[in-house]
Amino acid sequence: MATPAPAGKRDKRITLQKLMEQNDESGFPQMVPSGVTIGVLAARNDLTNSGWSRERNAADQTSARLETEWKLPYLPACEPIGSMTKWYRLVDDQGVVCDIVIAAEIGRRHGIVLTTTAKVDA
Repeated sequence: MATPAPAGKRDKRITLQKLMEQNDESGFPQMVPSGVTIGVLAARNDLTNSGWSRERNAADQTSARLETEWKLPYLPACEPIGSMTKWYRLVDDQGVVCDIVIAAEIGRRHGIVLTTTAKVDA
């Protein structure tokens, strides 16, 4: 079971951007930022060094994905926590946009743990 990160370990300022569904020119739905953001301090744990990184070749181009686990305080504005994978994305302190692939509540409103993935351009 995951434990919440103490306040002293939450040293990365992140932004959670709320997304909304919008149709592009062809009528295909896509997720775009809505302008609503939540700034919060979080603890970061890179999963890449623990064997979770994935590298693949697509059209003769090697692309890697960086996977990271974030622990942040409980945020009532993000309820229900399970829907964060669809309605939010994370922007880290260096401006890297990360897709949320797993969102889970720690204990009973003790915190939130997010697993994100971001494409790394060479």
